[in-house]
Amino acid sequence: RTLDVLERREEALRYLKRAVTVSPESVLREPITRLDEATNGLEQATEDALQERLGKMRELSLRWRANRPGTVMDRQQERLERARVRQEKALTSALLARENSLERLSSLVKALGPESAFERGFSITMNEDGKVLKDASLAEKGMRLETAMKGGVVSSTVD
Repeated sequence: RTLDVLERREEALRYLKRAVTVSPESVLREPITRLDEATNGLEQATEDALQERLGKMRELSLRWRANRPGTVMDRQQERLERARVRQEKALTSALLARENSLERLSSLVKALGPESAFERGFSITMNEDGKVLKDASLAEKGMRLETAMKGGVVSSTVD
């Protein structure tokens, strides 16, 4: 048994001797390189994740600021003010159009109305009931007439 133990130890020493011929640095070089690569990858992944989170936080912050009640109310107030200005302009424009139309109609009424005819020397004769006498043959002897002309009304009786 002792011989077996010694042989095994001798075999182990030969194995270790062969292993020692390789420099410790060369044995550790590959694991150290993998560890460095893993460390760099982990650092990059951490930085990328952090940048992504920061971007999302900025986006959420902007969204929050844009939708704060005060900001929303300010935007609505601006929108209402623009609508008020547009409506005021539209009403002013409509009123001006109506005023111009009314002036044109007023001028037309003056031109076509009896006052214009009176200015040109015409008159309107009516019977006692206020109906316009359109034909002289309708006037009967003793009928009371009223004639409207420039300056007033003249009453007369048919002879």
